[in-house]
Formats: sequence, structure tokens, C-alpha cells
Amino acid sequence: MRPSIYTLRYSAVVRALSGAAVAAAFGSAAYAETAPAVDTFSLGTVEIIGHRVAADTAVTTDTVGADVLAARHRDDLSEALDLIPGAAIENTGQRRERTISIRGFTSRQIPLFIDGVPVYVPYDGNVDLSRFGVDYISEVVVSKGLASLLYGPNTLGGAVNIVSRKPTQTFEASGRAEIEANDRFDTDSNRVSASIGGNSGTVYGLLTGSYGTSNGYRLPGDFTPTAAQPAGERLNASERDSLITAKLGYQDENNEYAVSYYRQVGSKYDPPYAGSYLRTNARPDGVQVRYWMWPYWMKESIYLVARNAITSQGTLRWRVFNDSFRNSLSSYDDATFTTHTRPYAFYGSVYNDYSYGGSADFEWSWNAGHTTRIASHFKNDVHREFQAVPALRSCTLKSPLMM
Repeated sequence: MRPSIYTLRYSAVVRALSGAAVAAAFGSAAYAETAPAVDTFSLGTVEIIGHRVAADTAVTTDTVGADVLAARHRDDLSEALDLIPGAAIENTGQRRERTISIRGFTSRQIPLFIDGVPVYVPYDGNVDLSRFGVDYISEVVVSKGLASLLYGPNTLGGAVNIVSRKPTQTFEASGRAEIEANDRFDTDSNRVSASIGGNSGTVYGLLTGSYGTSNGYRLPGDFTPTAAQPAGERLNASERDSLITAKLGYQDENNEYAVSYYRQVGSKYDPPYAGSYLRTNARPDGVQVRYWMWPYWMKESIYLVARNAITSQGTLRWRVFNDSFRNSLSSYDDATFTTHTRPYAFYGSVYNDYSYGGSADFEWSWNAGHTTRIASHFKNDVHREFQAVPALRSCTLKSPLMM
């Protein structure tokens, strides 16, 4: 159900490059400023597309850049992917996850990568795209249908690759602050982000951080209250997210190495069913009201990507990575979100997953028109889950955003 409210947005953007003058803009025009040129992090790319071919035989790959995301005010990955033609963003079930669908394939067949490193969840392949921030992104590349074999396995329906930024100036810094309010001037959400970095020509580094909160939304005035949802504010609809990324790299004429770190921590809350088709003794096929919340949702990854020239004709690219995913789900008795005594309630269903592996591909250029690439991949997925003991069923969970 979409609230019938108007959103007022205030934002400011500040950038500084190589000692240039600092510029600030307010209102929606802040996103219309001309952003400094930021080179794509070349080690993060996977598919290399050469000369343009006829439209009927073209590779079905779409790209959206950071300048478009800023101009369109897209703050998470699900909103960014919504700009891709043919990509449908879906809200998946009671877990309140946003996933992607392309040409009939779902997230289970369309894995997510960051700089070519797989970060999809081991348990079922789905991942909540709305939890991923975009402040460190240079571009998002979406392959539809026949994705490149260089991505590795599990790309039956395509692939989504987030390519991070790489600084190009001696010194770079940027920042943004944003507040959103409804038509009653009540604050619905706020967001701040900043980045700082530089490139000396041989060594480069970039540090990015962001923090955002959402307090939910107000229901329309003509909404009919139900037993699970009174009029006014939507219950249990808030969320929080924090993101930090860091990159340190070295490059020369023939080699490049970069170590990157990514950490996304959040908490999200699940609004209860607000319709009238409730499960009762007289209507056993009705909807069961669930009072769920995720006190923490964390994705963390560290990886090394590298490129080495092998004579004037060969190039070796390789990656090694360790990626982890942890979250917790609790179900409560009622809208007070304090106790776990009813049969459907439980405390702390915990996922503690991790993956590690690596990949390498070797490219040999025979001449200007012929190139051969061969690749190998290794990935080990581990899924672990458990539920807290009954003695803890009356506890209340906090939201450790900085675990």
C-alpha cells in the first residue's frame, strides 16, 4: 500500500578536487551539478566489449553510472537497478527483501558481484538489494541472458556487477547530507555520506562512508484501521543502514594490485499485515499476522584484485576474496515486540554464512582482431544457522549498527 503523502526533500552536496574551490548546492538542483570525472576501477570490470556490432546481434549488457544515480536520487542498489531496461525489482514475501527479475529469471539465477567478486548469500542465492549502498559505485553493469563465462558459475539468467570508484586526482573529497519530510514536515528519513581519497600515479586510496535512517511512513487518511494496524504511522516500518568501504592500490606500467574492504551493517523492521483477510477459527485460510524484525543485517567482504602483464601480448587477472553474511530474525507475540510466548513466536533465528575463493583469467592477444581468454574459478560456500535457546525467549533485541 502506497501512502498518499507528498515528500519534501532537502539536500546538499560538497566536493573538492586538487585544492579547487568548494561548491555547495541546495534542493533538488544539488544533483544537477557537474561531477568531476571519476575513472572506473578497471580491476573491477569483468566483461570487455569491443567494437560496436549490429543491434540484432549486440551483447545485452546495460550500464548505469554514478552521475545518473546522483541525478536520479538513487540511494540503494535496488533503486539503481530499477533504471535498467528490462530489469524488474520485486518485493519478496514476508522477509521484506528487494530482489531482481530479468526475462523471467530471479535473483537465484542472477548473482551479484562487487568488482567481479561474488557476494550473493550462500543459503538460497537471494540477497536484499535495498541494503546495499551506492556511494562508492562508479557504475553498475547488468548482463541479461547470456552472461560472460568469465563471471564463473550460477549466471543462468545474467549477472549484476558493481564496479567501485577509483580516484584520479591527487586529492579528492566529497560529501552529501539529505533530509526527507512528509507533507506535515515530519522527518521521514535522513542520510549523510562522505568520501576522501587520492591518486599519486603509483599509489591510490579511497575511503567512503554513509549512514541513513528511515522512520517509516504515514498511512493515507482514508485507511481503515485493522486489529494489527491502527491509523496514522505504519507500524514497525523503520530501518537503518551504515556502509564503509576502503580501497588501497598500487600500479605501474605492467602491474596493478588493489585490496578492497566492504562492510554494510543495518537493521530492518517488518510491518504487520494491514488487510482484513486475517486468519481466525472461522477463516483458517486467512493471513497469519507476523510481528518480525531483523535487529542486525551485515555483509562484509575483503578481497584482492590484480593485473599482471605477461610479455606484450598476455595479461593475467586474478582475484582472491573472503565474504561473510550474518543476520538475525525475531518473531514476537504482538505489536509491543517484547515477548516470545505464542507458538509462532521465536527469538533470534541466526544466519552466519561465509564464502571464500578466487578466480583467474589469462588473456592472449594474437593480433588486433583476435584475443583468447581462459578462466578458472573456485568458491566454497558455508551456511550455518541456529536459533536461540528457549530461556532467552522473553528478551528484547537492540540494533547493533556498529557491530
